Amino acid sequence: MQASNRFITCPTELIKIRQQSSLAKIAPTTLGTLRHILKQDGFKGLYRGFGPTSGRELAYGTYFFTYEGICRYFRNKRRREQSPPPRSIHHTAYEAHRKKPSDSLNADGLLPKHIHNVHHESLIEEAENEFEELSWSELMVAGGCAGTASWLATFPLDTIKTRIQGMQLKAGLRDGGVCLMA
Repeated sequence: MQASNRFITCPTELIKIRQQSSLAKIAPTTLGTLRHILKQDGFKGLYRGFGPTSGRELAYGTYFFTYEGICRYFRNKRRREQSPPPRSIHHTAYEAHRKKPSDSLNADGLLPKHIHNVHHESLIEEAENEFEELSWSELMVAGGCAGTASWLATFPLDTIKTRIQGMQLKAGLRDGGVCLMA
């Protein structure tokens, strides 16, 4: 999520949490809750819990880091399984000596075993290549682990944010006091 989204997310979630925790038998309206927050705490009150909201949004990066890491693990594992084990240097030198002069050489003077051209014109192409290279089960494991890691990173911050946004300040301590009521 972009940094600017937090300026919208924080007040929106604050209003939602206040509506959900309202003690009134009739649910307050969104505009009524907004007016109450502005009247009680001013414009600044709309951004209560901004720090934990920002931290929670940044913690979603854990999802992408985990997903990419697991996909790379599966790709590298598959490549290791598909390529033959390394041979002795003497055997490799003998193969290079027996090679036909018309065959193309790599930088080491040996025939390349497989050529892996990485050229992506777009992120869509890169994602399509990933679908071709990894199985659905591998992609599902990567997504599941990434989702779990993401929630492990964001859930504590979301809990703190929700508790801060659900608190009511004591009437006399709004401007300079530290004491909060639960």
